[in-house]
Amino acid sequence: MKTRNIFLLALSAIFAAACHTWDEPSAEAGMESYGNQYIQETNVVTIDALKTQYKNAINNDGLEKISKPTQIKVIVTGNDEGSNLYKQLYVTDGTGSLYMSIDKSGIFSEAAVGQCMLIELEGLYIGGYGKQPEIGTFYHNDKKNKDQVGRMSRYTWQEHFKLISPVEGLSTKPVMLSTLQGLNIEKDCGKLVTLVGVKMEGADGKITFAPSNEADAGGGVSRKIEGMSNVVVRSSTYAKHAAMIMPTEKINVTGIASRYNSTWQIMPRTVDDITLTTGNEEVDPSEEQTIGTKDEPITVAKAIELINSYEDGGTSPSAAIVKGKISKIDSYNSNYKSITYYISDDGSTNNQIQVYSGKGLNGADFAAQSDLKVGQVVIVKGTLKKYVNKAGAVIPEIDQSSELLSIEDGAGGGSDTPSGDVLNVSFADGQGDFTIDDKDLGGLTFVWKADTKGYMKASAYANNANNPAESWLVSPAFSLKNATAPVMTFNNACNYVKEGTITDHVKVMVFDGANWAEATIASLPDGASWTFVDSTVDLKTYAGKENVKIAFKYVSTSAVAPTWEIKTVIIK
Repeated sequence: MKTRNIFLLALSAIFAAACHTWDEPSAEAGMESYGNQYIQETNVVTIDALKTQYKNAINNDGLEKISKPTQIKVIVTGNDEGSNLYKQLYVTDGTGSLYMSIDKSGIFSEAAVGQCMLIELEGLYIGGYGKQPEIGTFYHNDKKNKDQVGRMSRYTWQEHFKLISPVEGLSTKPVMLSTLQGLNIEKDCGKLVTLVGVKMEGADGKITFAPSNEADAGGGVSRKIEGMSNVVVRSSTYAKHAAMIMPTEKINVTGIASRYNSTWQIMPRTVDDITLTTGNEEVDPSEEQTIGTKDEPITVAKAIELINSYEDGGTSPSAAIVKGKISKIDSYNSNYKSITYYISDDGSTNNQIQVYSGKGLNGADFAAQSDLKVGQVVIVKGTLKKYVNKAGAVIPEIDQSSELLSIEDGAGGGSDTPSGDVLNVSFADGQGDFTIDDKDLGGLTFVWKADTKGYMKASAYANNANNPAESWLVSPAFSLKNATAPVMTFNNACNYVKEGTITDHVKVMVFDGANWAEATIASLPDGASWTFVDSTVDLKTYAGKENVKIAFKYVSTSAVAPTWEIKTVIIK
């Protein structure tokens, strides 16, 4: 009887268990396996506020200890899954971004992209690496004898984070951009972005993103993007995309837009972050922040004032929109189809700013230097830069890849005849857009080179001997379509013409779009001194032609190898 009762009780328990309704797992299920579940929200701050509070430590690559309870509520935007973000975890809260420096591999296993976290910062250190905000622990750099932020141990990290459920408003959707000019490098560094429709400089169908033999001291390779002077794609030689061949086509690059001082570094997270452009992508204009607007552009004087406040080589944190009158037109770059010109507030050459290798309306290509005219009023959008040349002189400029937002004829404008110089080049900073065509070097490695004294110099005298050679210094293409009586003036000196005539060794060649022909030079140097003179070439024969080039042809023999120096070239 007792046995039967026990059997019935057991059977009842089985049926009761079978009829039980189990709850669905909560959203937090499994989260307690990672991190510190005891972290509480006692003093949640924004990343923007954090960066403002510790700005000095960040901008001086120093560090400061966070000594009171402070939390940030964030979402993961980048981890080490693709082996490019080495022991770094990038997070954002929508107001700003930074990275956690952790001495651990496989961080992605517990902190996937899209995972939200509550991070306790008390006891950790905040600082900057190349002004990119980071959080870690104390580290003394013996080589630099400097205290810096170092990687926290995996055990320290476990005590400082807690996985949480999705937070409303936090997203891992990248900002779609065609350029980074609209971003503020101080505010937006660390943001997840997608650069749409860009081309990698030097891509030839063979070169890869990060071959080990090109690694720098940081173990990575920085690849330039065409038309972007302060933006690179940064890849570790251990990244899973390191051996990927750089496409020659236009691509979209998604990655963390970190900074190293004034340079943007786009760091792809995985191989999937690099794709070919389809043409259907939509750029997000709402993210763009500029200094000035098209309706209220800043003056040239204001732009120069801002530039003078930057460190040497420094750039504006975002694009500036500047209004001015073209005061001088320098040169046309036929490779990039861009023009270098100057603008000022009153159209004079005083207090002017250089627009270096600028593009046309809305980024369109220029066809020739004559597309712009002195006196035209323009609104230019581009990055301000404090450029310092080799001589140490500061040249305020709007950096390359700028674009025109509007262009109007100034007073008396509208004429078909260019009021500015067709070509106006100084070799004070190097050869500029001129190219060197070595016809015959013999046993030499070069003939033409940029001299640090501020001119282009040609000589075939080497190893205590005169060497037979021929080399041309060739201008970019320019247009004489609207010219009536163009004349070229070039400031030059020539020495060591010990026999024969100077025209046996120094010549000017002109290309009319189809053929080269030698031109007649008036007022040549004496060929026996370092005295600079202005020599001229009448180009009236080429008036009306569009694809014109000039070349300075140097010829030497075993008997005579003169030295030819050229400072400036002007065509009016």
